[in-house]
Amino acid sequence: MKQTQLVGRAWLWIGLAVLSLLPFWIPQWQFDVKVSNFFYHPACSPAGWLLDCHPVYRFLFYSMIPVISWGIVILGLLILFWRPQALHYQRLRVRIAYFVLVFILGSGLVVNGIFKSNWGRPRPVQTQDFGGIHTYAPPGKLVLGNEGRSFPSGHSSVGFTFLALWFVWRRARPHWAFWGLGAGLLLGYAVGLARISVGAHYLSDVIGSGWMMALVAWLVYYPIMQMPKREQAWQEAEALNKPL
Repeated sequence: MKQTQLVGRAWLWIGLAVLSLLPFWIPQWQFDVKVSNFFYHPACSPAGWLLDCHPVYRFLFYSMIPVISWGIVILGLLILFWRPQALHYQRLRVRIAYFVLVFILGSGLVVNGIFKSNWGRPRPVQTQDFGGIHTYAPPGKLVLGNEGRSFPSGHSSVGFTFLALWFVWRRARPHWAFWGLGAGLLLGYAVGLARISVGAHYLSDVIGSGWMMALVAWLVYYPIMQMPKREQAWQEAEALNKPL
């Protein structure tokens, strides 16, 4: 893919992400507050949030996220020392490296390091709508002097990491690619739902996290690791090794 095409598609990703978040900036609609209010039940628990009444779901989609994160990191460390000779395993190693790099750059650097730690958006539990002291801030708005860490959702980004499977398989195994895309969306929004139902994030935080992880997956696949060129080289190598 040419550089001009890469830049154009990158801006397309960013434009779509901005458009999907614009409705949350319209005060009259209050999409974020309405969704969070659906999970706010003061009679359910002392904290007032629905997830406190469902410990199994909390364990699966909240407590297990650090375990999944460490699993991906350990997987990345293992492939550093794995030097396979067979072409099939070399290809597998590069694809695993791609997946791990998407996680490190996307979830670790972009979502948690750059945005979440510095953007200052108050969490739902910190706003006046749900017993806090801060006013609602729309997604993407920089709130200076605030320690809020709502935008984007860090836990959801771990689930959205699996969107990378779409890029891994979309050329060689398109059917697998759609399953990978579905798994990434399902995991990301399932974790996001858990975070919304505990008052830690708004729906727009989860959507923003998904777009960021998708953009990073695309950037790592094309300009950073140049995976299409690698795949083309693998196909040529396989063709040379096939008997006539």
